[in-house]
Amino acid sequence: MIDYDYTLCPDIAEEEDIPDPAFVEKDFFVVQLLNLLQKFNIDGYQIIFTGGTCLSKAYENTYRMSEDIDIPIALEVAN
Repeated sequence: MIDYDYTLCPDIAEEEDIPDPAFVEKDFFVVQLLNLLQKFNIDGYQIIFTGGTCLSKAYENTYRMSEDIDIPIALEVAN
């Protein structure tokens, strides 16, 4: 995991024109969690990143961030 320094969040938020430094902090931890989850390979299951935070990241919307992250685990469909 990358070292985390919460004191940088306000500066990053200002530089990137993000209205709330808490969005920067949450984004850091979301990315760290996703990096860890991508390393899991469980036969028969698929880990899926969905929901509002997923949409915010996909469309680079830094002005709204969901309170939670949605990561359901689904059974893979056999061919």
